[in-house]
Amino acid sequence: MHLIKVKTARFADVVKKAGMPEVLALWSDPRNDKEFQRAVRAHRVMTVHQTIVGAKKDFAEIGFQAGANAAYWLFPKSLEEFEGRRIVGIDYDLLPREVETKKLPPKTSVTKRSRAARPQDSRAPFAPRTTSPEDRAAPHEKAPREKTKKESAGTDAKAAREVPEKAEPPAPTRDPVDPHLRAAIDQAKKSLAEGGIPIGAALARGKKLIATGHNKRVQDNDPVTHAETDCLRNAGRLGSFRGCTLYSTLMPCYFCAGAAVQFGIRKVVVGESRNFAGALDFMRAHGIEVIDCDLAECREMLADFIRTHRKLWNEDIGA
Repeated sequence: MHLIKVKTARFADVVKKAGMPEVLALWSDPRNDKEFQRAVRAHRVMTVHQTIVGAKKDFAEIGFQAGANAAYWLFPKSLEEFEGRRIVGIDYDLLPREVETKKLPPKTSVTKRSRAARPQDSRAPFAPRTTSPEDRAAPHEKAPREKTKKESAGTDAKAAREVPEKAEPPAPTRDPVDPHLRAAIDQAKKSLAEGGIPIGAALARGKKLIATGHNKRVQDNDPVTHAETDCLRNAGRLGSFRGCTLYSTLMPCYFCAGAAVQFGIRKVVVGESRNFAGALDFMRAHGIEVIDCDLAECREMLADFIRTHRKLWNEDIGA
C-alpha cells in the first residue's frame, strides 16, 4: 500500500500573498461565463470544499471544481504558485466581515463626455458662474432701483398669504429580502434573544404566511425541536401541504429535510448554507426545488454564534 503525499499550503499564507478574496455566486453555467473563465485562466479563483463536520475540516484548491457544497472565491492576485496544492486551515475570520456575495462584474465601456457636459470655467470646475445685476446690465442701462417701503410691505403681505406646499414624504425603503424569509430571520433573532440557537423558519402558501417557528432545543430541552419542525407543528393540520414553501435561515438537516419530503413540500428557500451544508442533495433527489439565497445577514448571525458556542453547535448538528 502506497501513501500518496499531498502538498499543502496554509490559507493564511495564501491571503498574505494574494490578498483578501471576494465571494462569488455562480448564477449561470460557469462554462458560459467569459469573465469567470478569464479569472480561472489567470489563476485567481479558489474552490473551497465545505464539509458538514465544521470549518476545521474544510479545504480548498486553486481553480474551479464543481460541487454541491463548494464555494468560490476570487482573489485580487494570481494564485499560480499554490497550483496543485491542497489549501488547509481555512479561517473564515480572516475574510472581511462585511464581504458581500457578488458576481463578476461585466465590462463597462467608458464614453467621452460631450462638450455640453464639460465645466465652462476651468478655474472653478463644475461651479456655475455668478454675476451681479450690474454685470448683467448693458453698459447704457442702469442697475435696478431698490423697492420703496410701500412696495416691500405689499410684497411681504402677499408672501404671508401664500401657503407653502407640503414636502412629499420620502418613499419607504423596500426590503430586498422575501417577506416570508424575513419572517424566518426574525424568528432566528427571537431564538437568539431567548438564549437558543439562531435558526428560524416559516411556512407559506403563495403570499399567505401560514406559520413560523424557531430552534428550541435549548429552551425546551428537546433535541427534535428544530426550527423547521417547530414551524410545521405551529402550522397544525393543513390536510395537504400542496403548494406550500418552507423557508429557513439555514439549509435543513436530514431530519428536517425528511419532514419536508414526508409532507410533500415541493419548494424550500434557505438563507444560507455556508455554516452547514445540510441535506441539499437529499432534497433535490426527492424532487424538491431548493433555492439558496446566501444572505450575509444569515451567515454572520449564525457564524458569530458558532464562534462563541462551538460545543452547543456541535451538539445541534450531531458532530
